[in-house]
Amino acid sequence: MFLDMVGIVAFALSGYILASKAGLDILGIALVSFVTAFGGGIIRDLMVDTTPFVFSETYPILVAFITIIIAYFLKLHHQTKLSENKLFLMSDTIGLTVFAVTGATIALGAGFNFGGVVAMALLTAIGGGVIR
Repeated sequence: MFLDMVGIVAFALSGYILASKAGLDILGIALVSFVTAFGGGIIRDLMVDTTPFVFSETYPILVAFITIIIAYFLKLHHQTKLSENKLFLMSDTIGLTVFAVTGATIALGAGFNFGGVVAMALLTAIGGGVIR
């Protein structure tokens, strides 16, 4: 649960930064942030044949929503270049790491072999970014 929250915050923040750099309005920023934070986990859960975590619990959406609000009030959308934005690089790295671990853990719990565990870890880590 703690790792999920860390990953959601990290990927919601990276989605927020990318969407604001693309010049999207607040609805677009929220959509990109939510897709980035939840996309890989939804695909993973569907492949493992369970209800997606974000659809069965209320706190993931609240965590992402609060992250977006805090990022807006901290004016993180005013950062200059994406390649020099250390906050984006850090949040994306943390999100990839945390969601790879959670994806591998869920795949192990579902009884997947080594290849399946690696595939689920990869899919969970990069799924939201690919959809984004």
